[in-house]
Amino acid sequence: MCSQCGSHDLSTPQPRMSFRTRMLVVLVMVGLGATLLLSSLLFIVEVLKAALSNSEVQLAIAGIAILLVLLWWLWLQLPLWLRKLLQRCFERKPRRRGGSE
Repeated sequence: MCSQCGSHDLSTPQPRMSFRTRMLVVLVMVGLGATLLLSSLLFIVEVLKAALSNSEVQLAIAGIAILLVLLWWLWLQLPLWLRKLLQRCFERKPRRRGGSE
């Protein structure tokens, strides 16, 4: 099957699109993509504004930020050999192909 025209017998060429049609398709795709991107960004900004105007949400965000800073500080205080050991424990091991498992 041809990946460009979809012909199953590979004997029918894809009809050519005119330059205007191609430009129209590109402009529509860019326009839709830009509209989707802008509306998504506006939605995220509005959700953040609403969340940050609530004092309970602000306290939760501050608590999570403090916890993350504390965890990073603790991680940096661990000896290098222990950090490397922990990293090796959590790394994905490559699967063996073939043979008995």
